[in-house]
Amino acid sequence: MLARTMDTAPPPTSLTAPNRFDTGRVVLLAMWIVLVGYLSIHHVFWRDEVRALSFAIQGDDLAQMFAKVRGDGHPLVWFLILRAGHAVIGSAILPVAAHAIAFASVILLLWRSPFALPTLALMVVSHVIAWEYAVMARNYGISMLLMFAFAALYPQWRARGLWLCVPLALLANTNAHSAALAWLLFGAWMLDRWPGWPLWRTWLLRLTLPGAVLLGLATLACFLSIWPSINDAATFARPITFARIARAVLLPGAEFTLIDDAPLSLALGATALLAGCTLVLWGRPNYLLAAIGGLCALSLLFAVVYPASNRHRDLWLVFLIALAWMRLDGDRTDDGSPAPLRRIGQWAFHALLAFQALMTVSEIQSAMARPEIPRSRAKELAALLASRPDLAGAIVIADPDNMIETLPYYAPRTPVWRIRQGGYSAIDIFTSHGATLDLTLDDILTTARRLDACTGRPVVILMQRPPRPGEDVTVPSVYNWTTLITPAMTQRFLAQTSRIARFGPAETDESYAVYRYVPSPGSGTPGDCTAMRYPATSAAAGWQQP
Repeated sequence: MLARTMDTAPPPTSLTAPNRFDTGRVVLLAMWIVLVGYLSIHHVFWRDEVRALSFAIQGDDLAQMFAKVRGDGHPLVWFLILRAGHAVIGSAILPVAAHAIAFASVILLLWRSPFALPTLALMVVSHVIAWEYAVMARNYGISMLLMFAFAALYPQWRARGLWLCVPLALLANTNAHSAALAWLLFGAWMLDRWPGWPLWRTWLLRLTLPGAVLLGLATLACFLSIWPSINDAATFARPITFARIARAVLLPGAEFTLIDDAPLSLALGATALLAGCTLVLWGRPNYLLAAIGGLCALSLLFAVVYPASNRHRDLWLVFLIALAWMRLDGDRTDDGSPAPLRRIGQWAFHALLAFQALMTVSEIQSAMARPEIPRSRAKELAALLASRPDLAGAIVIADPDNMIETLPYYAPRTPVWRIRQGGYSAIDIFTSHGATLDLTLDDILTTARRLDACTGRPVVILMQRPPRPGEDVTVPSVYNWTTLITPAMTQRFLAQTSRIARFGPAETDESYAVYRYVPSPGSGTPGDCTAMRYPATSAAAGWQQP
C-alpha cells in the first residue's frame, strides 16, 4: 500500500553507512539526470536568476560586493558561491552551481534517507526537486541541500555537541524564509536532547543556550545582509491588517495557493491537505510542532512581507521531507504499524508529492509542445543584436527597466542603461526614493536621443507594451512604476524609431518589441554627457562593457 511505503524501507546494517547501492536508486538517479537535463536544455534564464549573478560579481573585493548586495533581500551564501565560481568558470557558474547543488541533494536523498523506493520516486520527479531547485538557478536550492544534510547527519551527530549548528547557521543565510526554518529544526533537535527535569539545568546551560547563541549570530548576519531593504517598494506591499494576519495563521493554505485573497473553499482545502501532511510526523510531537510552526511562519511571511511563489512555498515541502527523514531514522527499530492519524498523514504526504509530480509533467509538456515559448526573450535579443552589424556596440534601454536585467548574461558586452535611475547597470532597485517612478513615452525618447548624441552608438529600445497610434493610456509596471502614452507622444516616438523585431509571448513577462532610435537633424543638444560616457569596464554594472 502507498500509504505504508514510508515505513517499508529496509534498514541498513548500520546507521553510519549509506543505504545499499541498489539498482532501484541508480535508476531513479539516472531518471532525475535525464529529466533535469531535458528541462535545462529548454530553459532560458530570466531576470531573477541573472540578477543574483550581477550582484555577486560587483566590486573589487568581498567588502565592496557586500556593500552592493546589502538590502537586496537575500543573505550572502548564494552570492559567495556565484562570485567564487565566476572567478573560475565565468557566467557558466549559474547553471553549474544550481545543477551541482541539486545533484548533491538527490544523492543524499537516495543513499542516505530511509524512504522506500516508491516514495523516493515521487520525490525525485517532484516539481521542487526536478525543476524549481534544479533547473531554476536560485538560492533556494541551497536550502534543500542543507536541510537534507542536516537530516542525513542527524542520527550520528545529534548527541555530539553542537556540530549540527553548522548546517543550521548556513541554512539561516540562504534566504530569510530558511532562517525561520533553521530555528524550528534547532528546536526539534533540542527537544530530542531533553534529558528530563533532573538534568534540565545542564541541558539549558551547556547545550541549548550555546546553540541558540551560535544560531542567533548566524541569524543576525542574515538580518544585517537583508535589512534595511533597498527594494522598499517590493516589501510590505500589501496592507497589514489583523484579519490578514489571522487568516495567514489559521488558514495557512490560503497563501500557499499563490492566489491573492484565495476563495474560502480553496483556502480550506489547501489548509486541510497541508495540515494532513504534518500528521506523517504523528507520534513525534516536537517534529509535528516544528512542521506546523513552519507552515504558519511561512504563511505569515507570505501574507505580510512578500507574496509567495513556487520557490518560496516549496521550502516547506523540503522542510517536511527533512523532518519525516529524521522521524523515520528514529523509527528504524519500531516494527509496529503506524497509528491511524499517521496513516492519514502518509496519504496526504504522498498526495502532495503526486501533485508535485504532475507539475513536473506540465513542465515537460510545455517544453515539448511549446519549445518556441521560453521563459525570457533575452537570449533571442542577444542573438538579434549579434546578427545586425548596424547594431554593433548598441546601448540598450527598456521600459520597464527590469526587462534588461537578463540581457548581460547572454550579451555581456552590451551596455544597458537604466532610464528611471540612470547609469549603466544591469540591476534595478525597486524603490520609491531616488528614482523616476512616473515616465512618459517622451522621456524614453529623450533618453535615447541623449545616449545617441553623447556616445555616438546605436540605441536600442525595448518596449514591453509597444505604443499604438491613437491610444491615451497610463501603463503600470513592476511595483510602483507607470508610463504615460498619448497619441502625440506615440506619433513622435514612431517617427524617430524603427521597429526591428516583435518577439512572441514568454512564460514570464520578459517579451518586448525592439526599436532602434533613428536620429534626425536638429534633435537638439544632449546636455551634460558626463554620466552617459561609459567606462572600459563598468563596476556599476558588474559585467564587461565595451
